Amino acid sequence: MRTVGIFLALAGAAVVVIYIVYLVFQAIIDIPFPIKAGLGLIVIGGILFIISLIRERRSDAKKESFRGIKE
Repeated sequence: MRTVGIFLALAGAAVVVIYIVYLVFQAIIDIPFPIKAGLGLIVIGGILFIISLIRERRSDAKKESFRGIKE
């Protein structure tokens, strides 16, 4: 039940984000090319940064040792 709730919340958030991105792209039509390129680079850089943080966290989690912890 919890998994379904999380999935539905994420799906709803994705729909909202996609719609906002669509509206932004509609507004970008009148923006000059250098600003479009700059915004694109900012978005791509942000996405790469978030991906690198996630990968680093996963690799650090694999290295953690939980010996001596009793349940």
